[in-house]
Amino acid sequence: MKKVFASLLASVAVVAICLCLAACASSPVGNYKFSEMSMGDVVFKPGETMNGLIEIEEDMFTLEIKEDNTLSFKTNVAGEVETEVGTWETRGGKHYLVIDGDEQEVTLSGGYLVMSGSFGGLEITIKLQKV
Repeated sequence: MKKVFASLLASVAVVAICLCLAACASSPVGNYKFSEMSMGDVVFKPGETMNGLIEIEEDMFTLEIKEDNTLSFKTNVAGEVETEVGTWETRGGKHYLVIDGDEQEVTLSGGYLVMSGSFGGLEITIKLQKV
């Protein structure tokens, strides 16, 4: 009886580990809205004003990542709206967005998609929340 119980417990453990690994390799598919942006040490969030000129809103950046490996990234800054389309893929457990031939690695963590890059020597990070 002990061998049967131990074997059953081992099987349950293997299934639990497989489910956990599948959940950890989460897909980026979904819709995201702007959560925060940091430029160097300064962090901007919705409801704030950037340099007294630009209202920070949740629709400042929106991203739709589709199951067919396409995406749509919309910016809405000071009334100027632009939409760009691109693709996405997962390689080696990492997620990449490609827009206009530029590839950007993104990370997924706790319902957020995070992308970082350097612009004019300033490190910029944009955090989008899954909706």
